Amino acid sequence: MQESINKYKDVFTSEMMLIRSAQTDLLQHHPEPELRREFDKLEIVYNYLRDRLISVNLRNEKRLH
Repeated sequence: MQESINKYKDVFTSEMMLIRSAQTDLLQHHPEPELRREFDKLEIVYNYLRDRLISVNLRNEKRLH
């Protein structure tokens, strides 16, 4: 069970890193206003993944205690 939870967290963490990388690229190389909207969309997805990761960690800790 713990192994599958760790894999789940690894996938979320990896996706979050990819999103941050894409956001950095958008801001540094494409400052146009329309791409700012893309940055904001990526931020929404990033925040969702972060919240899911936090909830997985909390559930896992609950199970352990």
